[in-house]
Amino acid sequence: MKSKENLVRYLKQNNGYEIHRQVKSIGYRIDLAIWNNQIQQYILGIECDGEYWHGKLENIERDIYRQQLLENKGWKIIRILSRDWCRNKEQEITRIKKEINKSS
Repeated sequence: MKSKENLVRYLKQNNGYEIHRQVKSIGYRIDLAIWNNQIQQYILGIECDGEYWHGKLENIERDIYRQQLLENKGWKIIRILSRDWCRNKEQEITRIKKEINKSS
């Protein structure tokens, strides 16, 4: 997702979240992870997906399996498709904020 950098910059500048990139967990990497300093743990993982990647069934199936494994280990994962980010950035930011508030 080309706009991943834009997402990181937006979240940092406008919301003050601590964001880590490519966080390793159980042999996988999570694109972006929101860190909560108060409780000293990650509260949300964000996967940023481009159109090309998810145009293939095997990639979708693999990501569903991977997400289930991560969620079984305590992660809360949300996905942001590049087309959704480009079409309505504010809606995607609102969705991220809601998930962060649920986890905080």
